[in-house]
Amino acid sequence: MRSSLLLLCTLLLSSLSFTYSQTAIQTSFESSDGYNPGNINGQNGWSVTSGDVAVSNAAAKTGTQSVKFSAGNTALLAKYTAYSGTVTGLRNEVYADLWIKPVAFTTKGLTINGDDLFGGSTKRIFMIEFTTDNKIKVYNGSSGSNAGTWTANQWIRISVKADFSTEKYNVAFDGVVAGTDFAFRETYAPTTSGSREAGVKEFHSLRFNHSSDSQTATSEAYIDDIYVGTNPIADVSFGASSTARTITVTQPDYGTISLSPAKSTYNLGDEVTATLTLPSGYTNLGWTGSLSGTELSKNFTVTGNMTIGANTGIDSSNPPPKYTITINPPENAQITLSPTSADNTYYKETKVTATITYEPCYQFNGWTGNLSGTEISKTFTVTSDMTIGAQIVENTTPSVTRTVTSVTELKMR
Repeated sequence: MRSSLLLLCTLLLSSLSFTYSQTAIQTSFESSDGYNPGNINGQNGWSVTSGDVAVSNAAAKTGTQSVKFSAGNTALLAKYTAYSGTVTGLRNEVYADLWIKPVAFTTKGLTINGDDLFGGSTKRIFMIEFTTDNKIKVYNGSSGSNAGTWTANQWIRISVKADFSTEKYNVAFDGVVAGTDFAFRETYAPTTSGSREAGVKEFHSLRFNHSSDSQTATSEAYIDDIYVGTNPIADVSFGASSTARTITVTQPDYGTISLSPAKSTYNLGDEVTATLTLPSGYTNLGWTGSLSGTELSKNFTVTGNMTIGANTGIDSSNPPPKYTITINPPENAQITLSPTSADNTYYKETKVTATITYEPCYQFNGWTGNLSGTEISKTFTVTSDMTIGAQIVENTTPSVTRTVTSVTELKMR
């Protein structure tokens, strides 16, 4: 019994460790880490598309091996993919730490990117560029600024803290933190991909290039002692972490989600209630995003940036009333409804789009009946029986005749 309890405790502690501390990579590229001298492509999650990237014993910060990045007037592209775009990556606070020995750069230098992957897309979280004039450029959004310097053939330590709650990152050079908070390199909204959740930004991979995947240059540098994970870097102090978090609400097709208290940002540990208000005849088919269940009111604790939505639909035991939409089709035009209905009847609260198409030489002067405006497509909510028509008239705009004597003159006009 005692041994069973010890095993259970060990499994629980291992589970907690995985939940709260994750490591994407931690290596000095030694043979004991599973790295063999030569091309790193295909070794332990690394891929090389262009340039020469190889495990080398020509230089090392720790041990006897490092990775040499080089290109001779070609593009350079090497990636370490810890998590594919269809699974959950690292969230909340992510730390990166590595040593780099720049040798020489012509045209462009080496760039280190931290990437988010989803749905076939790659979006940059942080971007650090070693320039040809011995500067280290860090990107604040799309704007790069010089934040440090490098010396040829000397090792320099680069450390990063990426805070996904604030969408900012900090950079340290040889343990000294640059005073600026840098905005994530790209603004984007992740989409659902496999088990990857929509709306939550994550770290998935490291990418090394010449500032872009296709940029050609001549470059040479060594990298060693890489770490990426959720554990803070022990000997680099980035300051206190932010406790501010956001809750992104996606409204359902039917009904409205509200939060109490309603705030633009929340703090870790805040208690919040999400309430789904539904029109008569509709039901909650299930919360989505960070919540689950079918309750109309859901209490939860803020544990990070969160997304909340709901699937709603017809309550089969008490459906809403149906209403008829009568179409009065004008001459020389056609009105269609989406979604379609065989008998043009729709449940109350259904969103419908009416679209008008008309023949050449005619013009659309506006909707009639229960719709108004001159939009070609008009979306509305069904709340009662409706009639829809449109005013279509002959286009009487006078034609314009011009006489030209050559093709060149015609193009000029």
